[in-house]
Amino acid sequence: GQWTWACSLLNELRQSGLTPDNIMYNATATALERGREWERAVQILEDMSIASTQPDSLTYRAVVQACGRLHLWEHCVSLLDNESLHGLLPDMPTIASTIGACGKVGGWEMAVGWLAYAKHVGLGGTLAINASISACAQAAKWEQSLCLLASACAPSNVSYTVALGACERGSAWLQSLALLSHMRTVSLRPDLADFRCAA
Repeated sequence: GQWTWACSLLNELRQSGLTPDNIMYNATATALERGREWERAVQILEDMSIASTQPDSLTYRAVVQACGRLHLWEHCVSLLDNESLHGLLPDMPTIASTIGACGKVGGWEMAVGWLAYAKHVGLGGTLAINASISACAQAAKWEQSLCLLASACAPSNVSYTVALGACERGSAWLQSLALLSHMRTVSLRPDLADFRCAA
């Protein structure tokens, strides 16, 4: 895979006495994330520390997303804490990955807590809100999903689709119909999946 090539190139640089820069480390971490090689991605941060190379927000994003893909929420939270200790502010995709990882293991309350943090630091956009709505939906917490949807400044079709899924899981049919109606008032067009949730 691509990640094996990236790791080989990184090792060749080291063996030739050259110090890889952030761009090389970030490219390798991203390749590892795409290859679902979370342990190797975490190792990138340790390698950077040994080489006295400061990771940046892109490094952390790739490593957190690698862990988030496999629902390793404890690692995601630990990495976010580590990022803050390095004086870096997590970006929205990094926080959304952490929220998503929490949601996949039933940690909807943690997910909502991370959304509150995201809003506090000015990163409570649609991506983070959708991840939180999804976390509540997976736990069949349709009321919380609807509250989060209502708090969104610019909800997207995805926001509504996930909230409709929450209502479907909770057998909240009247709320589903109300959401479909509301989508039209905000110039969003329901798709077939949305209608299936309300059926």
